Amino acid sequence: MSIRISVLVLCFPFVATAQHFKWETKLENVKTSGYQKILLVPDVTAQLRNDFTDIRIYDKDFYETPYLLYKDEAKQGLDRFVTYQVTDVQYSNGCCSYIKVKNSTGNPIDHIVLEVNNADAQRAMNLSGSYDGNRWFTVRDQFVVETFNTMVKGEKKTTSLLRFNFPLTDYKFYKFEFDDWHYWWRDYKYPVFVVRAGHVEPTFVPERCLELPKPVFEQKDTLKQTLVYFGFAEDEYVDHIKFSLHQVKNKDYYRSASLYEVMPALKGKTEERFIASTVLSSLNDNEITLGGRKGGSFVLKINNEDDRALVLDDIRALQVKHYLVADLEAGNAYTIRFGNDTLPAPVYDLQYFKSKIPDSLEVVNVLDRIDISKSEQKVNLVANNASTENTKGTFFTNKTMIWFAIGGVGILLLFMASRMLRDMKEK
Repeated sequence: MSIRISVLVLCFPFVATAQHFKWETKLENVKTSGYQKILLVPDVTAQLRNDFTDIRIYDKDFYETPYLLYKDEAKQGLDRFVTYQVTDVQYSNGCCSYIKVKNSTGNPIDHIVLEVNNADAQRAMNLSGSYDGNRWFTVRDQFVVETFNTMVKGEKKTTSLLRFNFPLTDYKFYKFEFDDWHYWWRDYKYPVFVVRAGHVEPTFVPERCLELPKPVFEQKDTLKQTLVYFGFAEDEYVDHIKFSLHQVKNKDYYRSASLYEVMPALKGKTEERFIASTVLSSLNDNEITLGGRKGGSFVLKINNEDDRALVLDDIRALQVKHYLVADLEAGNAYTIRFGNDTLPAPVYDLQYFKSKIPDSLEVVNVLDRIDISKSEQKVNLVANNASTENTKGTFFTNKTMIWFAIGGVGILLLFMASRMLRDMKEK
């Protein structure tokens, strides 16, 4: 029994070996004691794992300081209406009204939205699809939609948005055929006026965002397409990208576009991974929501068809704000260490006392990031129970003593093994 205890005592320092981090930053001076928010700038978040949990706070005595991770939640803003090109419209009194639209994005869709003038009316309609605009195939029969009023800031609009859901299809053209008679005994003499067609993209606008470092971009124009390559100095978590474009000869434009991430592949080559498609237009805000995607290199492909290429003026990349909320002490010096792919998420008692944290907190900023990956910076896990001064430069940090202990553990293991074999033989 005493031998086993000795082995455990000698092995414990290696089980509790300190955590290695790649980066370090200091907190600015803490002026008041209490719960405060530590703002994580892109210089820090760029080096964190996807869950942002490989980060620790240490005070001046190197005790670990508990924290909770928060972020500004994005709130749903006004839906972004992406307009489709209307290729043909026929209004007929009594029957056979239709509207044909072109799916400009070129991607499979499962709904189309029609904006129509308000009317107290009811109509039945059929939807068909076509790859060439000539030969049509059924998508869905007998839509029945009732118009309704919409409100903007408490005021009624003169138009309504009607959403038509259908199975996912990849047709390039779609045709709504309105049955204005619907029932033989009800004479629907006049059609419903369609203002525009398209699809609705929900937008999520964070209350506050941090602007990421400006990406470097390069535009290449081909006969039918514009390629915009852009990237950051290091991989960044990107929540939102905004593009500023204009057309040289005409202020109005309407182009389908797709965004790809450029990924490294075998033999020094790259591959492109699709992220999202959209329509870049003078009618819309030209932005794409990525939802915290981490990446360094991207390419935006803009389809120009027979129009002159657009000119890209600027790219803005935004990141939702993240915070560490911790109970800090005035006058104490705090260090934040981060960047450890094997570090598990921390578990603190603080998670059970969220209700005690005030809603309004002061923000504490971090200082410049320091690379400590090449130095032997260690955090002793036993430091929460013992003074750091008693361990500096002693058994836990002296290489000679560590190797000596490893040798001792090996000898003890051999001794125990031989002792067990001898006991077995005697029995």
